[in-house]
Amino acid sequence: MEDLMSTTEETIETITETDEVKKTPVGVGGIVGESAVTSIDGLIDIILQQRTVLVSSNQKNTDLFNKLQEFITEKHTGVTQVDGAISALSGFVTEETPKDDKHVVELTKLHHERNSLISELKTADAQRRNIFSTITMTEGALQVLSQVLSKTNHSDDDNVTEGSEV
Repeated sequence: MEDLMSTTEETIETITETDEVKKTPVGVGGIVGESAVTSIDGLIDIILQQRTVLVSSNQKNTDLFNKLQEFITEKHTGVTQVDGAISALSGFVTEETPKDDKHVVELTKLHHERNSLISELKTADAQRRNIFSTITMTEGALQVLSQVLSKTNHSDDDNVTEGSEV
């Protein structure tokens, strides 16, 4: 008898859940409460909004990429200058030069500075490569959105321009 009651309760719960699903109107609920798109114009509006967001993000990434390029150029110049100083000081240092000699101390500082610059360069270069990949992927997404918009007879040029040059 208990099994029959359990089965009956499960059936009632299933029927109730099914009724709730059938009664929920289209466009209500969804992921995190987002309304579903119910028209092509609604979809196009979302595409245009997302395209604007992507263009803005891409411009920020392009600006960051250019700043990283400038930073890398400055650090390369710094390494070149430090290398020149190391080369000049090395002429005054031999194997017999004492460790506490001012030339040896300065040479050690320059080697540490060079290593620090190289480390900064490596980090900046890795960031630059990551940003470049992000820009490339965003450009691809923007091209896809432009193709979709062109097939729907909507011009994306009226709203935003890509304008990212790396």
